[in-house]
Amino acid sequence: MDSEPGAALAHGQPARDRADALLLVVSDDPANVRLLKRFLKRAGYGTVATAVDARAAVRSHLQLRTDIVLLDLGMHDCDGFEVMEQLQCATPAGAYLPFFVMTGEMSERMKEQALAAGAKGLLGTPLDYSEVVVCMDSVLETRALHMDLSEIAHGISNFMSVIRNYADFVISGLDLRTQGQESGWSEVRRDAEEIMLAAERSTAFTNQVLALRGDGKWRARRSRTR
Repeated sequence: MDSEPGAALAHGQPARDRADALLLVVSDDPANVRLLKRFLKRAGYGTVATAVDARAAVRSHLQLRTDIVLLDLGMHDCDGFEVMEQLQCATPAGAYLPFFVMTGEMSERMKEQALAAGAKGLLGTPLDYSEVVVCMDSVLETRALHMDLSEIAHGISNFMSVIRNYADFVISGLDLRTQGQESGWSEVRRDAEEIMLAAERSTAFTNQVLALRGDGKWRARRSRTR
C-alpha cells in the first residue's frame, strides 16, 4: 500500500470534505497514478492510497476503510471488474463504497457493464481533472448522508426493540395475573398489543431503510460475458 496521510477521520466516520477523504486509486500505470495522486493532493484530498492489483487494493481498503475507489479498468495483469468485485466482497453488507472507473472505452456497452457491476460513474482517459473533482465531491456528501441515515435507522431500530420487549413483558405479566378471569385488564392488554404491533411495524420499516441504503446496486454481480 502506498498512501499519504492527511487529516483523515477515525475509521468508520463519514468524510464530509476533501481534507477528511480517504481515496484509493487502483491502477498499474505508475505515471498516471503519480499524476492523479499529485492532483488529488493539490486539490486538498486528505489521504490518497494506491494499489496495483486486487490483493493490494483489498489490503489497503481494509486498513483505511476508504471512502471512494478510483479503479482503472485497463490494467494489464488483472481484470478491473474482478478487482471491483473483490473489494465489494471485502466491504461489510450495507456499507456504502462508491467506485469510479477509469477507462479509455466510453462506449454504451462499457457504460452499461460498469454501472451493472456497481460503478457510480465512468471517467474517460485521459482524465479531465475538473470532472474528477466534481465526482469526488458529490459522492463524498452522499456517503456522509448515507452513514448518518444508517446511524439514525439503527438508533430507531434499537429504541423500537426496547419498546417491543417492554410491551411483551406487560402482556406476559397480564396473562399470568388474569388467567381464567375477565377483568378490566383486558383493555390494558389490548393497548400493550397495539404498542407492540406499532413497534414491530416501525422496526420493519427501519429495516427496509437499512436494506435500501446505497441503493444496493454496487453489490450487483457484473453481467458481462466472460
